[in-house]
Amino acid sequence: MRILTLNIRHGGGRRIPAILGYVATSGADVVVLPEYRAGVYGEQLEEGLEGLGYAFRRRSVTAPRSNGVLLASRLAAEPIALEADEHSARRIVACRSGDLSIFGVHFALGAGKRRLYDLIAARSPLWTRSASIVVGDFNTGRHRIDEAGATFALTECFEALEREQGWTDAWRHFHGTGAREFTWHSPRGNGFRLDHVFASRPALGRIRAVAYDHATRPAITDHSALIVDLT
Repeated sequence: MRILTLNIRHGGGRRIPAILGYVATSGADVVVLPEYRAGVYGEQLEEGLEGLGYAFRRRSVTAPRSNGVLLASRLAAEPIALEADEHSARRIVACRSGDLSIFGVHFALGAGKRRLYDLIAARSPLWTRSASIVVGDFNTGRHRIDEAGATFALTECFEALEREQGWTDAWRHFHGTGAREFTWHSPRGNGFRLDHVFASRPALGRIRAVAYDHATRPAITDHSALIVDLT
């Protein structure tokens, strides 16, 4: 199984054909697309995914100008119901394919991301018992390693995923605690690793590779893609 996450930036707009072209060549079985937006471009994106064989699709938003998450699979999948408040419900969507649970996320900026972190913290004792991954745009990382400085808000919540909740940063697990690779750059050129995949212990044992593809920047979107290969 291959899982791809790619922040498509403001719903994709006129870049939808390029986004679909990238998905088509990625070999991904499951795609998680943060910053999905409903409306004309959202419909174009979903129609294109359906044409590529992604019969299962779930979205977290219905408002055209509201950023959410689209999760699509060309493998058999079923939705996972999430008891989330209105804010968090716009920022997480989930499915189960076989015995793997996949939670696609798009965290808010600043302190607004706390609600989603709190939701994951509350559910982690249940989710981490089985094969589960949380994947998408976290808009957070570790100070001075996932960014040059210390500007991330709520980095303590990000670190608590591993320290307290039973998740493992799968990219860092494969590439080392000191590895540095950025997935988004500010207009000033400062780099940040914003796109992550966290795995429960049962899921981590099935992951064979985790890698970023920076070829998506800047023509397709402003984020690098993250690709996860599992048995």
